[in-house]
Amino acid sequence: MGKINIFQEAERCLMCQDAPCGKKVADAIRAIRFENPARAKGLFEGENLEEAQKACIHYDRPLRIREMADATSPATTVVTRPLRLRTASLASWATSA
Repeated sequence: MGKINIFQEAERCLMCQDAPCGKKVADAIRAIRFENPARAKGLFEGENLEEAQKACIHYDRPLRIREMADATSPATTVVTRPLRLRTASLASWATSA
């Protein structure tokens, strides 16, 4: 498989209340999802990522947990996602003023 965008992969997470992948792994995925990959790095450490990935119950395919963890390792530079401008809200603000 090719490189993954860890933010897109984390957005696929179903955010299970009782996560079968494990509490620390689920917290790491949530940290990535909410744009805090530095926190995720420490949460992935010491976890059995292969078992966590096998336990993932995503309806399409399991999350690529191992690859997300590798992308947050100290040897990897994490690039944050680009800022999204919300022009529709600016337009509605201008017309209401």
